[in-house]
Amino acid sequence: MPQRPVFRKDYVRKCTEKSYSIFEKIILYCQCDGGNDIFLVEL
Repeated sequence: MPQRPVFRKDYVRKCTEKSYSIFEKIILYCQCDGGNDIFLVEL
């Protein structure tokens, strides 16, 4: 499954492995349902 960036406001609810702030945005590397998704959450 390709990793696609998903823009959300408050999605830090399910799973958060690592978080990095890049370009005023927080990139959360989540691992859910055996898949890796990258969620871009605005500060």
